[in-house]
Amino acid sequence: MESQTRYDLNYLIKLLELSTPDSLNIASAILKRNHEIDIPELPQLRQAVYRSLSEKKNRQLSQEVREIKTKLIASLAQNS
Repeated sequence: MESQTRYDLNYLIKLLELSTPDSLNIASAILKRNHEIDIPELPQLRQAVYRSLSEKKNRQLSQEVREIKTKLIASLAQNS
């Protein structure tokens, strides 16, 4: 695996751990630049984050966000 791709994977894991609207925007930009990495569930995570923030009016992540985030991070960690 190329060093840039490995770097991007590790950075994506950190961004997904944060799961904020800004971190997900950065993750999307990385995925547009690096075509070797694919996260088809990213839009689903983004929707869950926005829904969670909208419904709760605070920074707590919903259980749905935690489940999606955990699944994606585990998948990326296997590839890094």
